[in-house]
Amino acid sequence: MNAKRKVLVYIIGFWIAQLGAQQNLCLPSVSAKEKITKHRAYYTSYSHSMGQPLWVAYELHRTRLIKVAKRAGRFKTDPLISPKTVSHDDYTHSGFDRGHLAPAADMAWSSVTMKESFYTSNICPQRPGFNQGIWKNLESLIRNWASDESHLFIVTGPIFKNDATQIGKTSKISVPSHFFKAVLDTAGEDKCLAFVIPNYKSKSPIESYAVSVDQLEEMLGRDLFPALDDEVESRIESAYRFEDWD
Repeated sequence: MNAKRKVLVYIIGFWIAQLGAQQNLCLPSVSAKEKITKHRAYYTSYSHSMGQPLWVAYELHRTRLIKVAKRAGRFKTDPLISPKTVSHDDYTHSGFDRGHLAPAADMAWSSVTMKESFYTSNICPQRPGFNQGIWKNLESLIRNWASDESHLFIVTGPIFKNDATQIGKTSKISVPSHFFKAVLDTAGEDKCLAFVIPNYKSKSPIESYAVSVDQLEEMLGRDLFPALDDEVESRIESAYRFEDWD
């Protein structure tokens, strides 16, 4: 792709992103105590008691798959959140990866979005075999879906089913038992599905972890796509067909 076309596609993508952000289709319901922080490409609801986000929500479509920015390095505290989010060093020698919720590869369409994806309001402790295996594969699969003329709204985050192990040098960070992703596609006929995956290395196929959005919402106790029309929400969240996506 030549430079002029690359700039044009980036501009178009930026304006599409602004329109999508106005719809807020990716924003889940929140409790009275939650505070939503908006960055250029994602929203996050950070929990100081857990030392990580409860969820991160963002859009993904074809124009956002253009790689403009190089991957950042060190993670930084989120400048928009007070008190401070956990530090990069809280994960050092913990045995856990600094696992992105909004993946860096989904944020490479600008230097600003790449930088923001490395805020610690966008990471959770993930076991290396999970983060570098099935989680990475799921992220790649979703990018493949987005490249196929889809407009995706994604909500992703941790699940705590048992008494959580804690890590951290100066902060306490609870280790999730599972992670979830819910994906809504509005490009054609609306459809959605979700995944719930244990925070361990897995060789099982990704589709074996697929569930309906209704099932995931029951686990989380929150509505993941409340801005959807009620009739559409009722129709597409109760069931899913993985083969419709593959």
